[in-house]
Amino acid sequence: MSLVWFNGMLIAWLGIALLSFGSLLWKPAPYGRYFDPRWGRPLRARVGWILMETPAVLVLPAFFLASERTNDRILWVFLSAWLVHYVHRA
Repeated sequence: MSLVWFNGMLIAWLGIALLSFGSLLWKPAPYGRYFDPRWGRPLRARVGWILMETPAVLVLPAFFLASERTNDRILWVFLSAWLVHYVHRA
């Protein structure tokens, strides 16, 4: 992964965070008691939670497997510990 790509993604995420922060100052997020059916169909809480947590469980292992360090046993231990912890917590 190149440093230019990483810095570009970092700047993009910072931009998204600033836009979200600014927009949420004027309009409440449309979930919970502020639910607005114009924003989409409601989801059951369990389905929403699974959809929210799935990317974290898939993306870290995907990046690890795409890296050049998959033969490092210590990294496998850390990845396994993180996955067990995260899946249990989620």
